[in-house]
Formats: sequence, structure tokens, C-alpha cells
Amino acid sequence: MTTTATTKTVRALAGAVAMAATLGFASLAQAQTAAAPSPSTAPANTWVKVCGDDNSSKKRICFTQRELRTDTGQFLATAGVREVDGEAARSCSFRCRSPC
Repeated sequence: MTTTATTKTVRALAGAVAMAATLGFASLAQAQTAAAPSPSTAPANTWVKVCGDDNSSKKRICFTQRELRTDTGQFLATAGVREVDGEAARSCSFRCRSPC
């Protein structure tokens, strides 16, 4: 083998090793990034249920509601359901902010 052929072979091998190392590190970094859970910035989509006993009727009354707010926390609307133990009917309420 001539010196020129040996130099080309060494350079090709060095390039292949460098490329393999780069790709290996990149895939390792991707695997670590993919495994990390992404933080949730959106507010939870939750309904809140509050129950209490009415002293006059001796019945348990529950009100379940959900508020809709902007990303900055400004109130937009709310929806709710009122339930009274022993009654089949439920009442619904919807409120929204009027534009100023």
C-alpha cells in the first residue's frame, strides 16, 4: 500500500469514527430528552364540587362548577349544576363576563 492510499484510509476511518461518535451522542441526547416528561403549562380542566346540608329542608345540596379563564387568569365564564338529595330535577347555571 502506498503512502497516499494509507493516508486516505486513515482519514476515511477517522471520519467514520467521528461521524459514528457524533451520531451516537446525538441519539443518546435524544433518548434522554424524550424520556423527560414535558411540564404542563395549561391549567387543569377540573370541576369543583361543594356540598352542604340545608338546615331548613334537612337535605344535602351539592353545587358542581367549572370556571373558564384566559391564560392570564381573567374570568370568562362559569357553568354549574345544582343537585338536591331526593329530587330528580337538577338546575344548571351559566354565567359569562359581559364586555366592558
